[in-house]
Amino acid sequence: MKNPVELILYPSKLKNIFLIIISSIITLGGIWMIKDHEPMGFLVLFFVLGVPVGIMNSLPGAAYLKLTSEGFIICTSFTIQFTKWQEVSGFNVKWTNLKQAVVYKFTSKHSNYLPDKIIGNDETALLDNYGLSAKKLAVLMNEWRKKSIK
Repeated sequence: MKNPVELILYPSKLKNIFLIIISSIITLGGIWMIKDHEPMGFLVLFFVLGVPVGIMNSLPGAAYLKLTSEGFIICTSFTIQFTKWQEVSGFNVKWTNLKQAVVYKFTSKHSNYLPDKIIGNDETALLDNYGLSAKKLAVLMNEWRKKSIK
């Protein structure tokens, strides 16, 4: 069987739906609090931003992880970041923000890349596991990296 030229993984639509629903409920609560002259209502209204973010990330092409023979592309909110396989030393799993995430370190070949999320110790984490467990995604990405940098 021939290896695929590219593989595209998408984040869970349920996460975006959940973000939209929770943000809407909290925003409505903030509006209700303002109506009742509660000053804390204004602080809650920043959750209104979750609604357009959730909607935007639900649009086709807004968010994905694409693995290619040259490297991987992370697309978040229509912002694309490409990293060559040679620019990372490998992929591991680490607990971040109450969930397991795939983390990686850049090598000296890396240049001019704005990472999604710095964890510490020069590690960067993917913001999503794209429908897989963090462990399965790390294994998959390590396999693609290994095949590509022979």
